[in-house]
Amino acid sequence: MKDINLLPEEIKETEYVQPNKSNGFSFMLLFGLIIGIAIIAVTILAPYAYIWQKEKELEAIEAEIESEKYDIVREVNSDLDEINGIIDGKMTVINTIDGMSHPVNEIIVALQSIVPEGAVITNIRYNNNKIDVTGIAADRITVAEMIASVNRISLLTLSSELRVDEANVFQFSVNVGSGRRR
Repeated sequence: MKDINLLPEEIKETEYVQPNKSNGFSFMLLFGLIIGIAIIAVTILAPYAYIWQKEKELEAIEAEIESEKYDIVREVNSDLDEINGIIDGKMTVINTIDGMSHPVNEIIVALQSIVPEGAVITNIRYNNNKIDVTGIAADRITVAEMIASVNRISLLTLSSELRVDEANVFQFSVNVGSGRRR
């Protein structure tokens, strides 16, 4: 069998030129670079645009706050500041008074804890942070032990001389707190 060539002779001798593929590649590279630069620019500029927008919103809010509509709120806030100043002054006085006072039950418990065996407190008189104590002891050594115990209690300070008569009845005074009369 013989092949039949149906192409004319002129076409056989003509060279066919193929298109250059490198032009399409450079176009795609250029397009990719432009898109990449655009994305980077948007990424960098987006936070600045957001900040600018928020600053404009803040300016609008500040302008709104300064309007006459909120004058009453400013007056109320200034009144509250004055009231808080007065309350702070009163709290200072209250805290000072609280610092000067001492619970009576703690003082009585402290006095009862210093009484040695063989001694009894018969009378406690509390007046203006001063306590007058009267009692009976078996002997003078017991009274000396009790006075030594009074000096060890930080809440109490001996403020007068100790008086003991022949029947071993003792009497002394202590200041409550720092030892000074207030």
